[in-house]
Amino acid sequence: MLKPAMKRNSNQVILVVLQRPLFAQAIIGLCNTAKAFPGTPTDHTQFLGTTGWRFANQADFLVLADQKGLFDALSMILPLLDHQAGVDLGNVKAFFAFANAIVQLELNRQEAQHQRNLQEAIFPLVLLIFHLF
Repeated sequence: MLKPAMKRNSNQVILVVLQRPLFAQAIIGLCNTAKAFPGTPTDHTQFLGTTGWRFANQADFLVLADQKGLFDALSMILPLLDHQAGVDLGNVKAFFAFANAIVQLELNRQEAQHQRNLQEAIFPLVLLIFHLF
């Protein structure tokens, strides 16, 4: 199902995500599945590692972070996982690298927006005070 959504090299490393909404929905579905089935945090972590998704680089991460629901799904699942379970498993480490990067990108974007909103709110006040003196 996801084969046309991404381009991989001969080692199955993802070079580029071609259909970001489809890819994001697959990740959201996996996170929801991992959350729903009974098991330990280690079981959930190993399940998510079965995707085998490894990225050649993080170039697509910025545009992937924009996909609706992806940040929420990853933010919801990360606290439920056993972060030590995948220390020696490349696929699990790759999932954590991806998930952490997407979450951090969105948090950075939210902080930047917050700073812009503050500047827009404060600037008229500064002008008013400047004109008063």
